[in-house]
Amino acid sequence: MEAEIKRLNEANAEEMEKVQKLMNDHAAQLESSKSKNNRLVARNEILEMKDHQCSGELQEARAELINALSRLDLLGDRASVRMKNLGELDCKPFIEAAKWKFGAGKAEIKGHQLCNHWKEQLQDPNWEPFNIIQVGSNHYKAVLDEKDERLRKLKSDMGDAVVHAVQTVMMETAEFGATVDNVIPELWNFKENRKATLKEGIQKLSKEVKYVNL
Repeated sequence: MEAEIKRLNEANAEEMEKVQKLMNDHAAQLESSKSKNNRLVARNEILEMKDHQCSGELQEARAELINALSRLDLLGDRASVRMKNLGELDCKPFIEAAKWKFGAGKAEIKGHQLCNHWKEQLQDPNWEPFNIIQVGSNHYKAVLDEKDERLRKLKSDMGDAVVHAVQTVMMETAEFGATVDNVIPELWNFKENRKATLKEGIQKLSKEVKYVNL
């Protein structure tokens, strides 16, 4: 009987030793996994920090580029890449529309009056001619409501070019935060109707500096 008890105790001890070894191995694996995970987290944090730093540096470089081009006073510049004041309502379409509506003699005065009137309309906080649509799973986008009564009447009274000028300011307000009383100077690719890239801006500045130095 004593021999049997001794044999069972030895067997239990062996099993306990195996269990303890498995537990130690598992704990070591967990520790290794935690260490790897911590390294991954640290690496991701470093990459994210570098990304923010690069993004900030690019924004600063872009701002300096815009300031430099603004100081060159490029009046009459018609290049595809040039400065644009986001949020600024273009009065030229109003003047052109006023020619056929009021006659050439009154076009300048009437055009500017109508343009100023619509600058006020664009600042009306109660006017929100936008629909919000879902783009993808977690993104939303503001699009102009083509059935908006004010825009439809403007198009009927003054034509496509005028309503397009007003809609352009609206979209620049929605996308960039620019308004008629707080325009934002931006380097713009007019050919493709988008912000110009930093590379395009540098090429533009280089070209203008060469021209000035001639």
